[in-house]
Amino acid sequence: MTDRPGILIQARMGSNRFPGKVLQELNGKSILGFLLERLSHLGNEFETVVCTTFKALDDPIVEEAKGRGLLVVRGSEEDVLGRMVKAVLLRRFGAIVRLPADNPLIDPELISRMYQHFVEGDYDYIANFPDCGFPAGYLTEVVKSSVLLESFALADKGYQHEHVLPYVYEKAGRYRCSRYKRSEESVGIRLSLDSKEDLGVIRQTVRLCEEEGLELKLENIEHLASRNPEVFLVNRNQSQTTLEEVQSEVV
Repeated sequence: MTDRPGILIQARMGSNRFPGKVLQELNGKSILGFLLERLSHLGNEFETVVCTTFKALDDPIVEEAKGRGLLVVRGSEEDVLGRMVKAVLLRRFGAIVRLPADNPLIDPELISRMYQHFVEGDYDYIANFPDCGFPAGYLTEVVKSSVLLESFALADKGYQHEHVLPYVYEKAGRYRCSRYKRSEESVGIRLSLDSKEDLGVIRQTVRLCEEEGLELKLENIEHLASRNPEVFLVNRNQSQTTLEEVQSEVV
């Protein structure tokens, strides 16, 4: 393995709640393209790889990523863990940052800070779950590649492969894990993309930041939310995914 970490983005078109969401338009780009452009500001600190399925439905995702010069790894729709293991073995990453493609507003500087915390603490796994002061749409997980490979070898249940890291959550005593917390409390906004209402809020968030000349930083978004509460109330009561609920109870 090498010292260089990878950012692995899981993306597919076949969402049950909002099909095709990762290629919806955002500020003149696709949701995936918007996220990839934001991650490009990290420079050579990380290598970004897009992990998708073999399905023809996901060919546009492959075109989007390859058009930006990125490696694409394809695999089973049900085995997201297997796709990420492929990427690790191909690039020999020492650790990976796992991001979902439907969280386009994740701050690259947050990723960098979390990875630094991960390295300095010599952790096996860290995450910033919703109860750590971050809104939905900011979930970032960092895990050692050795732990990911061990999970792939030992996980024997379908959901452990579909959702990537349940084996680590369930065996938390086996690994050195940490929550990455903010000192501030979350103001209760939702920036994840699971519905058309979410898409409207994300688009409005980008528009408001541009109009105010603000960077897309969480503190700036929360400031805008306090001044424009009606924008962020649209999707506020939408439920989180079951997986996030499970994750919030572990580590």
